[in-house]
Amino acid sequence: MNKRILLILVVLSLIIVCSKTDAVFEILTFDRFRTQTPHYLMSGQMAIARQLLLDAGFSVRETSYVGPLTYNAPAVFYTGLLSERLNSSEVDNLVAFVNAGGGLVIQREWGDYGSDVDHLASRFGASFNPGPFGGGGYAHPVNKTKDHLIWDGPAGSVTTYDQVGSCSVIGVTGIGEHGSDPGEVGLAITTYGEGRVVFLTDVNAWDDWVDDVTPYPGTNNAIVWENMFLWAAGVPEPCVMVIAATSTAALLCWRRRRA
Repeated sequence: MNKRILLILVVLSLIIVCSKTDAVFEILTFDRFRTQTPHYLMSGQMAIARQLLLDAGFSVRETSYVGPLTYNAPAVFYTGLLSERLNSSEVDNLVAFVNAGGGLVIQREWGDYGSDVDHLASRFGASFNPGPFGGGGYAHPVNKTKDHLIWDGPAGSVTTYDQVGSCSVIGVTGIGEHGSDPGEVGLAITTYGEGRVVFLTDVNAWDDWVDDVTPYPGTNNAIVWENMFLWAAGVPEPCVMVIAATSTAALLCWRRRRA
């Protein structure tokens, strides 16, 4: 293989990999009739978080009922903070959606807030300790405990973000723990079939409603918020990392051929 062919292969691989991060993604979410107002994605109190996702290339589609889910682009379902228990067929439809390659972001809170997602989370091996951890209306950190694209992804790299009163996650892979209660998982993930699931423990981390934490663009909360949806949608690592790896491999191959 000569130098010209190797160069062409490198360029083609970069075009293919980088084009994946330019795709349009869809977020499906419950509307206000299924969630604890104001904690649904299209509410005024989540306008900042919603705009971050729109700017990242997502579209948003609301639903009151979850039938068999269909979509024409990489898609993620965000539950919001539910105030109505999902029935068994709705849970089955969401599980089938993830199994087929969809992403799911499950929103929980401390105490009984958002506990209507508990039986959905259990289908992926997760349960919750209601806490509360942190609390008092003041920000406390969730700190990185495991390398993951949610911490270091297309939106940027951070090692911590803030929450208010929170629960914790049990039974799945924790990637962040509560700074106020080390050992209690504040952010967790899992995979299921072809899909990916994120477990959140505080909705106040993402809204802009009367607390110390708001995901303004460029903040750690904004970076984590955007990265989690991109990861759930199946977005790979930033293409600059793949560029370096591909170029290095091609160069080594060419040098071996010359030797």
